[in-house]
Amino acid sequence: MGGFKKHMEVFPLIYSRSHYMDYSQSFYVCPEIFNEPGVIENVRKYIVDSISYANMLDDMRRVIVSENGYTSAGIVIDLKRYVSSLPTQDDYSKYVCDAKGRNIVAFLGVSFFSESLKRGDAIENFDEVIFNVFKDYIVNSDRWFSKDNNHYISTGVNVRTGQYHEKLFGNKVVCCGKSIYECSHEADKSLFYAVMSRCGDVNHGYLFCSNYYGIEAINHSPFRIITSKHVKKILRFNEEIDSEQSKAGTELFKGIKEKIVSQKKKIVRVIIILSILIVITFVILLIKIY
Repeated sequence: MGGFKKHMEVFPLIYSRSHYMDYSQSFYVCPEIFNEPGVIENVRKYIVDSISYANMLDDMRRVIVSENGYTSAGIVIDLKRYVSSLPTQDDYSKYVCDAKGRNIVAFLGVSFFSESLKRGDAIENFDEVIFNVFKDYIVNSDRWFSKDNNHYISTGVNVRTGQYHEKLFGNKVVCCGKSIYECSHEADKSLFYAVMSRCGDVNHGYLFCSNYYGIEAINHSPFRIITSKHVKKILRFNEEIDSEQSKAGTELFKGIKEKIVSQKKKIVRVIIILSILIVITFVILLIKIY
């Protein structure tokens, strides 16, 4: 990123258990900008999908949900794995499990009005922004050990943005109506920024989830841009579907062709019969006349 530095306001968004409370029907931390009917529910369905099987991943997921004038961007990760990856000596161990000792998989992110992000811009140092969200709303005893379901946030924070010039790149296969790219830590991060830089265009929606788990699950995923470690398998799966559809199309064409030939034969027989009847009728009329 480069060029003139700009700022924009973002609001923390966290979908997580806390120490005592389970996943909320809303969010653990939710921005009050989601004040239109149905907005929270719509964003939540994507976030719920993004945390599926996250405990089976060896890396984080990066997620963007941008539609209806709002953009939410963040990461999905097991909190224990997250704190172990941080370049700090601070002890966050009491904030990574719930009261039953279960590891917590969380979405840590921010939300903002899409129009506040200029086209071609993306949030700079996004992982640092997320770390600050983690410190402010999870490494916070008053909130974390509270038995309140939700914390609604009305005041945002300013973050820096800058131009991002890279395009979507990498091995790609189109399957199940989705663009699927090869997954790796660096590629996922680059794609994440590339998708975010498009979110300022409020006329288009962008639904991105990296490090997606499972081939069959992709078919039912609500996300449209995905990265996966199974691109080659998905490509074979896609080729098998195409082959089956091609075979089915060939069989269908063959059946239609046979049906047309059969209909033509029937028409020819009818024409012959009608011709014979006409000749017989004509002969009978001649006999009567003479």
